[in-house]
Amino acid sequence: MSAMIAGVPSHAPCSLPVTALLVAALLAGNWACRAQNAPTTGCTADAQCPTDNLCMTGTCVPRGTDRTVAVEILPRTDSTAARTGIASLALGPGQIALAADARVPVEGTVTNAPKAHVILLVPSPIPGQADLQFETDLADFKFQLDVGSRLLHSMATIWLIPNVDTPQNVDTPQQPPVPFQTMLGSSLNFTFPTASQMTVVQGILHDWWDMPPAPYLARALVDGKVVSNVAITNDAGAYELLIAPGAVPQDAGAKIVVDFTPKNPPDSGSRFQTVAIPLAVAAATSVQPRVFRMPDSEEPASMRFLVQSSDKGAQPISDVTLRFHTEIPSGADGVAIYEREARTDAMGEVTVSLVPGTAAEPRNYQITIVPPPDSPYGTKCLPDVPVLVSDNDGPWQYADTFSVDPKVTLQGMIRGNDLAPAATVSLVATQLSVASDCPRSLAASPVSATTSRTGSFQMLVDPGTYRLEIDPPTGSPVPRLTEDGRAAVVVTGDPVTIHDVTLPAGEVVEGDVKGADNVPLGSASLKIYQVLCRADTCKGPTRIPPALQAQTRTDMRGHFRVVLPPLP
Repeated sequence: MSAMIAGVPSHAPCSLPVTALLVAALLAGNWACRAQNAPTTGCTADAQCPTDNLCMTGTCVPRGTDRTVAVEILPRTDSTAARTGIASLALGPGQIALAADARVPVEGTVTNAPKAHVILLVPSPIPGQADLQFETDLADFKFQLDVGSRLLHSMATIWLIPNVDTPQNVDTPQQPPVPFQTMLGSSLNFTFPTASQMTVVQGILHDWWDMPPAPYLARALVDGKVVSNVAITNDAGAYELLIAPGAVPQDAGAKIVVDFTPKNPPDSGSRFQTVAIPLAVAAATSVQPRVFRMPDSEEPASMRFLVQSSDKGAQPISDVTLRFHTEIPSGADGVAIYEREARTDAMGEVTVSLVPGTAAEPRNYQITIVPPPDSPYGTKCLPDVPVLVSDNDGPWQYADTFSVDPKVTLQGMIRGNDLAPAATVSLVATQLSVASDCPRSLAASPVSATTSRTGSFQMLVDPGTYRLEIDPPTGSPVPRLTEDGRAAVVVTGDPVTIHDVTLPAGEVVEGDVKGADNVPLGSASLKIYQVLCRADTCKGPTRIPPALQAQTRTDMRGHFRVVLPPLP
């Protein structure tokens, strides 16, 4: 019979007594729970750790419990092994053995093809991961790509992107991007579609006065992706686009948008995009080509702006990028998009050519102000800045002056489950949302930091909501952690936001990685994921990517040890 303390078995789980009569048992039980869950420190070898523990940089950490993960092996570029995805791997208390795929060549021939770039897209074996992409160039109608043997016999898409030179006239149009759907094999053969197999889209571009504008480059888009050749409007404003079979997916509603870009940028006019047009209507030969009429607007005018700090003294800020964006609707035909970008000089000044408005018809711009990444000043976006024609005949004045605020500080401490400082831990803060009224607001670039010997970190960021990725160094006794979703870090506009993190207790998994030739795979990167998607959420627009739980590198013997976070 088990020994009893106040009616509680000595082998019971760590549940805490709740009555005053059990205060002593509470204290003892609470200490026992901490001792049971906290890693043991001070080891130099596995033999110094309790059973089912391994020594990780001076700390005894329990071996992993049963769980299922996805694993990705990334060999060195000079290895005969290939990038390998393993969709489901059951982990247990023992060592695991991983085998990387052999690198095998895929050779292809494309008859009658122009010079082109080849992009191979293959679904990843890991659910929720983006398609794997391989690229090369077509030479003498042939190409070769090396892929993992596991990918053979997968359904794949091969895009042939003809080399684009600016066409000189519509009589000699460029060839469009061409997709080929195929089951991936070691030898592939395709035939580039003939002119009769292409869908032809014709149209005419006119300005507000129904006159052909200066030459524009035309191309067809689906969801922002180019699906046609690039053609140039002729003296009558006419253009002809070619679209290859299968380039417009049926699930996109078989609609295209025709995008027009001035042939001689940057100051020759606005970009123009048509409304979405059903491909069957755009390609109809029984009707006259549709005429798209661009909107009326003022002629671009040079304007000067000043960027300065918002603090006392208002110092000019150099090397700041300003992006100007406005849209001018053109009835049922589409919208003209006028965009310019310029950078401030040493005096904080910038001169840019903009299409202005008038007092009767204001022209509002969204202006994004982006200091360089190492600047102490933050990004700023102004959603509706009126830009007007100046009537000033005197000295050239600033059209506007912009003040930018200093970045704020995100700082804190990273500790392990035993509350010991976690040193040399890498942190990456990626902005998820921006506190801005701009509909096209740009997220700031990710910011990185490394904890000091005391586990402290500090980084300058813009206010907003951030995903924080905390990645310990190889061999660390603490697990990787990503704070995202509801756990994302909110940085206010206050000068300092304090964010301390206690990493959970981890579990060690270890094993060996070999190539297909059974030779240990040294210096290979290893990533371990938790698959989050289910069925329809594993691909397409609703795809949920897998969560990275740990990453490490094998030693020269192909062996690895890494700490995983606890099971949820």
